[in-house]
Amino acid sequence: MAEKIISPGVFTQENDLSFLPQGISEIGAAIVGPTVKGPAFVPTIVESYNEFVQKFGPLSEKTYVPYTVQEYIQNSGRVTIVRVLGSSGYQLKDGPLLIQLSGSAALKASGSLVIAGTFGQTVDDEFQVTVSSTEYRFIATDPVGGLPVDNSPVFFLATGSNTAGYLDNLVTKINEVSIGVAAADGTTELALTASDSGTSGNSITVDTGSGTGFSDVLTLEGGVDASGGEVINVLHPTYI
Repeated sequence: MAEKIISPGVFTQENDLSFLPQGISEIGAAIVGPTVKGPAFVPTIVESYNEFVQKFGPLSEKTYVPYTVQEYIQNSGRVTIVRVLGSSGYQLKDGPLLIQLSGSAALKASGSLVIAGTFGQTVDDEFQVTVSSTEYRFIATDPVGGLPVDNSPVFFLATGSNTAGYLDNLVTKINEVSIGVAAADGTTELALTASDSGTSGNSITVDTGSGTGFSDVLTLEGGVDASGGEVINVLHPTYI
C-alpha cells in the first residue's frame, strides 16, 4: 500500500507497482489465402508452424500460404492467418459481361430532284455528279449515227423524246459506269443514293446545264457513320 511521508522540507511518495499494465503483445504479419482446411474468413493467430498444420493443414502445391507461414514463423513469434475459400465449385461459363451503350448503324446519303421542262431532250444538255472531288459528266447526244465513246469521267447518252425517256437513259448510264451513286427514276423525278454508307455521301452534289451555264440543283444528305456501343463497365466473375 502506498503511503505519503511528510517531514519538514521533505516530501516523498511511494508508488504502488503491484499491478503493472500489460504491454502490447507482438502483432506479427497477416497472411491471407487458401489453405487445406481450417476456419474460413476468421482471423486466427498461430504461434508455431506445428500449430498452423493442426489448424490449417500441411504444405500443398495448390497454395502458397503454408510455405509463407513456414518461413515467416522461423523469425517471428506469431502470425495471423485468414483462410479464404478456393475456386472449387466455381466455373466460368459466359466470361466477362460488358455493359455498353447501344450503337447505331450507318446510313446512306440520298436525294431527289425533278427534271423540269425539256431538259435532256436537247443535244449537249449535261448532267454532272461530283463524287469525292471528281466531276462526272453525262452529256445528252443525238443517237443518230451512234454515241461517242465514253472516256471517264465523261459519258454520253441518247437524248429522249420526252423527260421520262431521257431519265431512263440517264439512270441506265449512271448505274452502268459505277461512279459511287445509284440512280432510280419516275416519270419526271430522279432519285440518287450514295453507294457507300456514311457522312462522306453528304458531299455528293449535282449540277445541270448546257455549254457554260450550270446550276447547283442537289446535294445529297442524311449520310450517317456507324457508331459502336461505348463500353461503360466490365463485370468479371471473382473465380474462374
